[in-house]
Amino acid sequence: MAGTSLHELMELGGWKYNEMVLRYALILLRLLERLIMHASDLASAGYTSINVYIYVYISLNCLI
Repeated sequence: MAGTSLHELMELGGWKYNEMVLRYALILLRLLERLIMHASDLASAGYTSINVYIYVYISLNCLI
């Protein structure tokens, strides 16, 4: 979350240690990278924009 301090993220996530914030931030970053690559592959394979949008929307809601 751009502009959000580590301490603020720690409070929002309910974590007690900075290490936990960093661990989950890295996991989320990796998941988002895979999601973007897969969405790009779908678009390249000829899927319509709405199909790619739905895939991304559902995938992001599963992460939350």
